[in-house]
Amino acid sequence: MKKIVMGLGAAALIASGGIAYAQAGHGDGARGHMAKVDANGDGQITRAEMMASVDTMFAHADLNKDGKIDKADRAAMQAQKRARMWDALDADKDGSISRAEWDAAHAARMAKREQMRAERKAKRAEAGKQGEHGDYAKGKRRGGHGGMMGGHGRGGMGMLGMADTDKDGAVTLAEARAAAAKHFDMLDADKDGVVTKAEMDAMRAKHMAERKAHSAK
Repeated sequence: MKKIVMGLGAAALIASGGIAYAQAGHGDGARGHMAKVDANGDGQITRAEMMASVDTMFAHADLNKDGKIDKADRAAMQAQKRARMWDALDADKDGSISRAEWDAAHAARMAKREQMRAERKAKRAEAGKQGEHGDYAKGKRRGGHGGMMGGHGRGGMGMLGMADTDKDGAVTLAEARAAAAKHFDMLDADKDGVVTKAEMDAMRAKHMAERKAHSAK
């Protein structure tokens, strides 16, 4: 499901869940989505930038080019994911995976995981030195999955459902654009036609407060 969500990019993450980097919490993934949407790199999102990003990512996600993102596209994405996984494991490309290939792939995954842990630890240490650790010190780091996004797992289906206004099991470009416009307007607090970092931070803070109040019930 994570690959589906990432494949949909702005079409699902933005259109269905608000601007991705505004809602995704911390982490490089959030910054990556910001770069994809903020075409001119000025640190804010215009309506035109949002719509252009939705159009581009929708085209990428509509694998069978039938004008909608539905079960067929999701199945195709899963098939592509399985094929990539197989190719990555089958190092000698002989059509089978040996024990040695399996063990090598496992070792590579573990090494990558340890590298990521070391990088996160270094970032936390640096944040602590600068006195900006905030959520790290309180044990509230969300790892880029929080905010209105609701994660990259089951949340992906939920976001698609939010954009699917006629509940026919498919998301059209018109629905994706409508959802994007709705969330853009929600984030654009001063209604000046651009969404700034301050506005996104305010929305994230509001959502966090709502989640805290809800969990306290």
